[in-house]
Amino acid sequence: MDQETYARKAEALRPKLYRTAYCYLGSEAMALDALDEAVYKGLRGAGKLRQPEYFETWLTRILLNECSRELKRSHRPDLLCREHLFCPGGPGQTDHHRSGLPGQGRGSGMGGSDHAGDRPAAL
Repeated sequence: MDQETYARKAEALRPKLYRTAYCYLGSEAMALDALDEAVYKGLRGAGKLRQPEYFETWLTRILLNECSRELKRSHRPDLLCREHLFCPGGPGQTDHHRSGLPGQGRGSGMGGSDHAGDRPAAL
């Protein structure tokens, strides 16, 4: 894939990729950093893309990997817990897990736990 084609496709995906990064990271600055780094890494590796029809999936995967690195760099382990994506206060809101309020945190019926590998039962 040549640079012009890559730039055109990446620019068209930029709003969607930004929303994905923002939902994952919960911070505009972190999302923009991750997005810029993912687009740069994608450009560097564009020659490795074997099936151009999977460009969006490929670049989104690069972005998600970069979001994970961004979380590790920021030393914000509270954001690593996927359950926090469904918290009333949004990503990074952890106080309710310790508050013991009914219907929040553990045992809330959402099927999640405080472990990053667990998924909510249904949304």
